[in-house]
Amino acid sequence: MKTKRSMKLRTCKECKSEIDKGDQYAQRSKRMGQTGMASYDGTVHQWEPYYVKVDICAACAVEVGK
Repeated sequence: MKTKRSMKLRTCKECKSEIDKGDQYAQRSKRMGQTGMASYDGTVHQWEPYYVKVDICAACAVEVGK
């Protein structure tokens, strides 16, 4: 995974360690559920996955990239 330098204090969402300012980190997309629109007459139901970007430390990014 491509990493970048952190400009603020962050927390890794994989191992729960802190990412200090100036350390390398990566972002990955995690599926958090589904969003959609449904009409009250029951004709239209469109459900799509909902993704959120989360921060992970450089050590976890190496493991995910394997």
